[in-house]
Amino acid sequence: MSAPAELVAALPQYEIGASIGEGGMGVVFAGVHRTLGRSVAIKQLPWDVLNHAASSELFDREARVLASLDHPHIVPVYDYVRTGREHLLVMERLDGGTVHSRFHGGGVSGEQACAIGLAMLAGLHAAHRAGVLHLDVKPRNLLFSTQDVVKVADFGIARVISEGATLVTHGGEILGTPAYIAPEQAMGNALSPAADVYAAGTVLYELLSGQLPFDNTRGAISMMRQHMFTDPRPIAGVPAPIAGVVMRSLARELDARYRSAESFAADLAAGATAAYGPGWLERSGVPVLHLTPRVIAGLNSATAPAPPGEARTRPVARPGATLVGAPAEVGGPGQAGPGAGVAGAGWPGGGEAAGGSGWPGRGPTEAAGGRGVG
Repeated sequence: MSAPAELVAALPQYEIGASIGEGGMGVVFAGVHRTLGRSVAIKQLPWDVLNHAASSELFDREARVLASLDHPHIVPVYDYVRTGREHLLVMERLDGGTVHSRFHGGGVSGEQACAIGLAMLAGLHAAHRAGVLHLDVKPRNLLFSTQDVVKVADFGIARVISEGATLVTHGGEILGTPAYIAPEQAMGNALSPAADVYAAGTVLYELLSGQLPFDNTRGAISMMRQHMFTDPRPIAGVPAPIAGVVMRSLARELDARYRSAESFAADLAAGATAAYGPGWLERSGVPVLHLTPRVIAGLNSATAPAPPGEARTRPVARPGATLVGAPAEVGGPGQAGPGAGVAGAGWPGGGEAAGGSGWPGRGPTEAAGGRGVG
């Protein structure tokens, strides 16, 4: 698929090639900066859900913050262009494949899975500190550079697109992919970094065990209801120090789950060291950069993290809550309105339960948008 004339006209400084990817988050084209010779990926956001003022303005604010994120485990945004119908993000092009393709190709070892998890959580922690939620963490959004550095892609895009469409379907795709979606996100409740923690935990569960924590044979609505109302299957075939960390990340009640990506990463690092021995990260061959002191302490810990409590979690529910985008007979009448999916004034609790440094307060249309400009 060649680039449309409108896109070519909007980015005259780039030589634009063929499409290299397509999905519910838009179409991606290959490109090269004519002067710098830098290879880029150009994402054309879906017009049908950004064709009104509220979504366009929200994405304008979101793009400014995305461009400000500077972390080795986040795909950098080089430019954002809005002209008429077009909303275009120019990003680093990564040609090392995705975690999804590697997992379903040659597979990954336990050490590699934990290293990928640390890289993913490092990128998420940096974004959360800037006030940006991802809301669609999954193996296809984890990309490898040619040096095997894992980078998280598509920060914030699901949040913006979901303002103009139901969560369940857009262009045949799922927004907030059901296999990885947090219970509170499926229900349309206010969100915090803990939603990304849950999705990251699901990714790690899959990489380590080879399967998802819930039955994925009965469709999207069934999958989302399982996340809301049932406990995940205990992870099998994984060393106990790591298994306990993964299962805590999948707790349905927020006060039982890791509330920050950093605390999840610190326990994952300690659990992997207990399971695989010192030097496991170097042996994995997956570079993990810019670890925080807390995660480094976990990596060097001589003891495994404490196991999660034995109590079973209860459904994350609120009176009258509905499955976002579900038919009336599934979840009842009504859907979450714009902005309902992101916590506006921080999340409940304090200390570790609140994610450590705290979640920046935001209004309902700015919670994932970042600082100052939203």
